[in-house]
Amino acid sequence: MKRWMILALALPVAVTGCTSESALPKADAVSLPVTKHVSHVGGQGTDGTSKRSVVHRLIDTLRPDNVSPFPTRAPALKCFKNLEPAVINPLSSLPASLRQLHRRASLNVENRRRFEMRDSLSFSVDRTFRFDLPLPARPQLEFFYALDPCRYGGGAVNMTVTLTRQGRVLFEHTMTLKSEKNRLSAEPWKEVVIPLPFLGEEEIRLDVAFKAAQQGQEPDFLWAQPLISGLKKPNGGASDTNVLFVVIDAMRADTVGPARTYEELAPTMNALFKKGTSFKRAYSTSNQTRHSTLGMLTGQPPTIGGFYSGSWVTPKPLRDAFYGRKPPLLPMILGKAGYYVSTI
Repeated sequence: MKRWMILALALPVAVTGCTSESALPKADAVSLPVTKHVSHVGGQGTDGTSKRSVVHRLIDTLRPDNVSPFPTRAPALKCFKNLEPAVINPLSSLPASLRQLHRRASLNVENRRRFEMRDSLSFSVDRTFRFDLPLPARPQLEFFYALDPCRYGGGAVNMTVTLTRQGRVLFEHTMTLKSEKNRLSAEPWKEVVIPLPFLGEEEIRLDVAFKAAQQGQEPDFLWAQPLISGLKKPNGGASDTNVLFVVIDAMRADTVGPARTYEELAPTMNALFKKGTSFKRAYSTSNQTRHSTLGMLTGQPPTIGGFYSGSWVTPKPLRDAFYGRKPPLLPMILGKAGYYVSTI
């Protein structure tokens, strides 16, 4: 039975299906069907878990020797007319030579009132990325991408995913990634999910190669949140619990919960209060939104967390110092524990 904890935004995903190396066809390569969207329903795993966890976040494992050819500079991304200025991820753990490629990129949705920001690698094709890592049970390669929307459908990229061990190709799949024909889209980030064969617990080599479909059209590419997901061993990774953290700004204590004076203002939240624990007296780290929210997400007061500022916009030196401390942010902690984490 699924359990709910009302704390933070996160959603592990259920899955089915597994293949062992001995069950693979006796051939140089094997191909599996590619699904377009992650399934959010599924059955019980054979190892006692029913939730898919994030096992490898590929950006975090990248090293200079794993990129070919090595990029001499970050792409300008001038063709992304619906892109807000992409900033280097302040929490990036990449080496300095690769950090310029690690961007937080926000794409405008077609109604111009909403942006979707994703943690991305930005580069120009042709480019190949190599990873040496063990695969979990029921592995999948999952990512989002965006490329060259100002070409109105031009600049397609062929992506080839290859798994090898000791020089032998065990899996290979090629697909074409296309840009949007219009500048704005209801789904500016395109999702790709590629089921991979389980090849045992030994380390495997994963190559992801991006090559321009037409010579002379080498578009800038945003490879967002690439990861390997799968089923971890029991007692590892995300438990069978969905976590939701709801924050409402500037709401008085007498509107919901046990101290409320309004009965019908928020019936759903009042029903949740009846099933959980509530507090008639609670204290915040600050009376300002930024400091209160960071206090909740880090478990630290501003004096310890180093994020106090009297200005409306946090000064850059203070912001850089805050990220430089590698703060214990709840979404980051959940992500490292194997959760799929997103904020709305």
